[in-house]
Amino acid sequence: FSTVQTELSDILTRELAEEESNGSSAMPDDLAELKTQIEESWRIVDGGSMAASGGGSGVVKLFKKEPLEGNGAKVAIAFHCQDTIPSEEEEGGGSLFDSMTAEGGANDDEEEDAVAVRFTVMISRAGKTMVYTCLSEDAVTNVERVAVVDGDD
Repeated sequence: FSTVQTELSDILTRELAEEESNGSSAMPDDLAELKTQIEESWRIVDGGSMAASGGGSGVVKLFKKEPLEGNGAKVAIAFHCQDTIPSEEEEGGGSLFDSMTAEGGANDDEEEDAVAVRFTVMISRAGKTMVYTCLSEDAVTNVERVAVVDGDD
């Protein structure tokens, strides 16, 4: 059993070293610029620092730095960075291999289609939190559910 652990550890170490050497772990410039713009008004907490508090890896929360004008409510947005909803085309059947080879292979220059993203918006004030469960698809946001809960979580 320890041989398997050692082999797995060696493989993971090599993979991490390769990721770092080819620069795929660095944030692209356009995303770094977007992140800087968002951080002007929002505090970003990624899943790595939330895992201990039950947030889990991959969960990203944004907390509005200043309360809303007028009513002083606090706003937070949460989403899982890998929780996307496949488009109807992707659900149409066939394997990943089929989709990659259908037109002679994947075109790296082609821009990827946007995918739907599910997220939650929480607005807290005076011991109550309004929770909106939303879906964003094709630049349109739909509110799927709304609930009011006690507490400022």
